[in-house]
Amino acid sequence: MTNASIDSALELTGFRVKDPDAIEEVDVSVSKMVYDMAGAPFKIPDDPQVDAQFSIPYTVAVTLRNGGVLLSDSVPDKIE
Repeated sequence: MTNASIDSALELTGFRVKDPDAIEEVDVSVSKMVYDMAGAPFKIPDDPQVDAQFSIPYTVAVTLRNGGVLLSDSVPDKIE
């Protein structure tokens, strides 16, 4: 459920954000079902790796910061 949001962020930014710190807010519209499963605000939970991988807020933020998201972005010591 994160892939469409990641792809949209990449398409809107042309695959590169010059100054990610200048982004104040990102709005992603999804259905209630998608929100309930992957769209709620990200909090570091008991299983951060899995929850990061299936979090639209986390994966879109990483995509905007890094120009994409990799599996290695969700290892526990990289999750912010």
